[in-house]
Amino acid sequence: MPGIVSSRDSEMAAVQERFNLTDAIGDRFFTKGFENLPALTDADQTALAHLQQRFFEHRDRSSLP
Repeated sequence: MPGIVSSRDSEMAAVQERFNLTDAIGDRFFTKGFENLPALTDADQTALAHLQQRFFEHRDRSSLP
């Protein structure tokens, strides 16, 4: 059974290592609520990819609240 995240797991990178977690990136991971949405433009996709990369970088280097 998995352990509990404790105060010693103050960085996301430590939690990922301790529980052997990996990012789940895929366009079908969460599907509910995504039907009938307008298509993203190339500019939208580029901006979102940049935002996602920055999020992962900051998340992995920062302490959890």
